[in-house]
Amino acid sequence: MTRTPLPRLALLLALWPAAAGAAISGEELVTVGTEVAAWTWVTDGPAESCVVWGTTEHELHAQHCEDGPDTRFHYLELEGLEPATTYYYATVSGLDVGVPNEHSPGSFTTLARPAGDLLFRFATINDLHVGEAVAGLGPGYDDPEEDGFSWPDPDNPYWRFTNRAVVEELNQRGVARVFVKGDITADAELEECEAAHDILDELEMPWHPLRGNHDRIAADGVDHFLAVFGERMGDGVTWYAVDHGDWRFLLLDSADPEDGWPAIAEPQWAFLEAELSAERRGRLVLMLHHAVTEEATVVFSLLPEDRDHLLDLLRDRDDLVMVLSGHSHRAKVTHAGAVPGVPFVETVSTKEYPGSYVLYDVYEEGVVQTTWRARCPECLEWYELTKGEYGGHAYDWQFGEPADRHFSLALDPLPPAAGGDDGGCGGCATSPRPIRASLLGLAAGVILALIVRRRFV
Repeated sequence: MTRTPLPRLALLLALWPAAAGAAISGEELVTVGTEVAAWTWVTDGPAESCVVWGTTEHELHAQHCEDGPDTRFHYLELEGLEPATTYYYATVSGLDVGVPNEHSPGSFTTLARPAGDLLFRFATINDLHVGEAVAGLGPGYDDPEEDGFSWPDPDNPYWRFTNRAVVEELNQRGVARVFVKGDITADAELEECEAAHDILDELEMPWHPLRGNHDRIAADGVDHFLAVFGERMGDGVTWYAVDHGDWRFLLLDSADPEDGWPAIAEPQWAFLEAELSAERRGRLVLMLHHAVTEEATVVFSLLPEDRDHLLDLLRDRDDLVMVLSGHSHRAKVTHAGAVPGVPFVETVSTKEYPGSYVLYDVYEEGVVQTTWRARCPECLEWYELTKGEYGGHAYDWQFGEPADRHFSLALDPLPPAAGGDDGGCGGCATSPRPIRASLLGLAAGVILALIVRRRFV
């Protein structure tokens, strides 16, 4: 690292010789943590990957260049920053300097570090789509030739190198557990389930799968997903709980195994009500493939009846930290009035743009979410290509806003006991499931039937 108190332009001219073919485009500030930031960008010829930065806008006092050969598809990670501090930056390749844009604004503020010790780190991934042949298809974009994206090497399909790269990086990130939030396969055929299991089994820490809409019963009428992944889930069922220290993770199956439509089977409500009414001291995190809140839109969320019942069960809990889902392939945080202060977090797919996995650093008095992009050379090239999905809307739709990708959440001290006779479950153990047949619910169901196809995301 070099530190030189020079004005920005003089610093650039002093540090980098002229280099042809290094025009920067597609720059994105992908990650902002408490002490780290990461960028990606593209140049029209091989060049060095560098960033200059400082704490004042007009003087960038430091520079860092990524080790390795020159490249067109750049990834740069900057460590050693101060928490809750504003930084200004410019990415540099050759003599070209990145121009601030919506996804890379030229400044950022690192996240605040929660109080207390760092207890552990867990990760989530979702929408691996192992076995998929063409990416980017969905309602209105269903022509493989016109709307789809594929990788030219059939012996090294995109779903294989992206997901393996994510696994390799998770093995290097100090992760205690990995939760895989559904759509692990493209069609849940036996060979897809086995290939996905082989990739995930390269993780060096415990990993916990969930069913998604793509992981339904296969065309041959067999539930290969349950057969292959069942040993890592519940006792013959696809919903279960995982403990890590004082944190309990509740994992639901939100997909009808017959057709993949959003549905929570009746036995899960008894499981969830029992979990929420149990007397324990600790934190809760709920995970399921489909989003939950009305704000998440009918396209990606549970059907209204299940959504309302789930929110009723979660109402006013003071031990619930987050509700995490996938399915939408986007980075998005929404909220529900019944559960104030609790983020409902949708996270992006590993197998296409933005090509990310999500880390959660758990402290004694808070949690930090950061979103990371797999950095293998083929991955970066593939993610740049698949920005063009859905008529180019993937670039904005899936990347999300900064607060959707990374945030620091402070947690209040827990009460003496959560749930049980003290009412922490809001009466969920004895409340009957509401029957909602309102016009709004019926209309939402009709819209969902028209929009969400069986193989959509």
